[in-house]
Amino acid sequence: MSLQSERIADFRAMLAECGVEVEINGAKVAALVSEPQLGAQIDLGGLVPEADMSIRVLKIDLTTTPAHGQIVTVDGSTYRITTIRRRPSSPFITLDLASPHE
Repeated sequence: MSLQSERIADFRAMLAECGVEVEINGAKVAALVSEPQLGAQIDLGGLVPEADMSIRVLKIDLTTTPAHGQIVTVDGSTYRITTIRRRPSSPFITLDLASPHE
């Protein structure tokens, strides 16, 4: 078994234990989700709640490549992709998400 195969197998084991189903571009995949950072932003009309978090998914589980600004649903809440982190040699993609109105 290659190192890449072992990393994928270990990640799948973590997903089975503590993964969360997320929806990216209409496809539902399992992801590891960071603890959201909750806050508020001043906007017209007062304070608007905001949240930032990151998710990590396996590249091979995605049907299309995520894009900046795309909407992602996590536990029924919607977020917008702000940063996409991927390396050619890694089987993972990490997406930084923010409240959709940011």
